Amino acid sequence: MLNHPFLAAGRAVAIATPALGLTVLALSAPAAHAQFTVINLHQSGASHTMAFGGSGAYQVGNSEVGATRIASMWSGDAASHLQLPSPGFNNSAAFGAWGNRQVGYIGNGSTVYRAALWNGPANPVVDLHPGGSISAAFAVHGNQQVGAVSFGFVDRASIWHGTAESWLNVHPGSFASSSSLAGTSGDQQVGQVRLLDTGAFHASLWTGTADSWVDLNPDGAFESRANAVSGGQQVGMAYFPDGASGPSFHASTWNGTADSWVDLHPDLGPDGGNSEAYDVLDGMQVGMATVDFHSHASFWSGTADSWVDLHTFLPPEFLTSSARSISRDGAFIYIAGVGYNSLTEREEALLWTQQIPAPAAMTLLSLGGLLTARRRR
Repeated sequence: MLNHPFLAAGRAVAIATPALGLTVLALSAPAAHAQFTVINLHQSGASHTMAFGGSGAYQVGNSEVGATRIASMWSGDAASHLQLPSPGFNNSAAFGAWGNRQVGYIGNGSTVYRAALWNGPANPVVDLHPGGSISAAFAVHGNQQVGAVSFGFVDRASIWHGTAESWLNVHPGSFASSSSLAGTSGDQQVGQVRLLDTGAFHASLWTGTADSWVDLNPDGAFESRANAVSGGQQVGMAYFPDGASGPSFHASTWNGTADSWVDLHPDLGPDGGNSEAYDVLDGMQVGMATVDFHSHASFWSGTADSWVDLHTFLPPEFLTSSARSISRDGAFIYIAGVGYNSLTEREEALLWTQQIPAPAAMTLLSLGGLLTARRRR
């Protein structure tokens, strides 16, 4: 089962859809007019590639060569591609990264999945599967990994700390039929639960235990899910069946409660479209929005009006795109994702980058603003 958009993308080649000071955050968050540089990560010999996660200047995902899917790493360009080893398995994908750790699944064939932890391409994979039918890890922070374990058709939100034996079931209670975790910041975990009474999925927040569960589903939404968390902010989507333009998914942010919900859904014209946020960092969110019925990689900085269509930075042969993760180092912001190239007829891993203004430049900008304000007085 394992209801998660990244795992679905890893199973089939298709696109449906640490902390810094406040002054630096405000100045380094890209404005709507800011330019991004796009790098195609697709390496020679691969039939398809996808990037799902990143940490600092490197990205993780999977490559396909024939019928073999391989967990992969890149460091900013196609030539840097490395395989994450999974000896004895012919199917693997990496969904999340933090520091020198990467998580995802290993398996054989197209239906057997086991949650996996890597410590870079030079070290053996750690099999996190604690039992059950299938499992997958979707995010990592420090020594904490999160995901889900499926027992038949019942998923259980799961936390690990580096070994299969450390597995912790944080399924919230008898009122929910299934649950899964999609993101972690170490102290908070996010995902979704499926309610028994309605069958609807609700975006959810945990702080390490089953009893800590918080329902994030906003008022008026039939369903929702949370995909990532950072700095106390959660992101995902909420589904509204009776919107002004008909049913639609809305990219969403929360700050710990359902009442804190903020709608990131941009103005997409009379057809409305859908949107979803997949990752968050320092008040910046990335995901997708459908424009003219095509998925477009998207960037926000906390409001619907801040939406930036990252797809516009791609060559015209890309019909669709989606931004799956955002990370940064001291010099650049990195947004990893995937796009469909109509010329090559394949999914290709993509990387959007933007340089962070140097502290000296930001100081000069601030002084310039102060001087201008004084002159106006």
